[in-house]
Amino acid sequence: NKSEELLRGLSVHEFRNFTTDDFSSSMEYGKRDGLFDLCTSALSCSWNHFHDLIFFSVENNQLDPQALVLAVGLLRHCLVATVCLDMTTERTAFITLLARFKMIADRKRVSTKNLSFTLEQWFVDLQSVLSNPDKTVALEHVQEFMEGLEETLASEA
Repeated sequence: NKSEELLRGLSVHEFRNFTTDDFSSSMEYGKRDGLFDLCTSALSCSWNHFHDLIFFSVENNQLDPQALVLAVGLLRHCLVATVCLDMTTERTAFITLLARFKMIADRKRVSTKNLSFTLEQWFVDLQSVLSNPDKTVALEHVQEFMEGLEETLASEA
């Protein structure tokens, strides 16, 4: 088998993994700054894929309500990452998706043109908390909000 021959050929070589320490030292960063930069780069390249996945779950919420609950979990992780990494554009995009989930939970008509949620108190409060320099407060608020939303959607699924 050709794949076994290739693996045998590779097994005699020792490949060293490129670690975050290697990255930090090559870029003359401190270890924490190097890790922050790597995470920011990775998320800035891939956030739109997560956004699309969540978006299409919202769009097809009547087809698979359980997928909607799972998408809320993914949305939570995306929001937490964008808060921790200070990615305001991406965070705003995910908050807009959060508003769509809230509309579904509140049994309101979901529309891409409906931006009335920006005037609702929950949205104003969330924007205020997320712009707080104390990320711990912002993360706790996201956690509480998302838990309530997940419970509501799970009970309807």
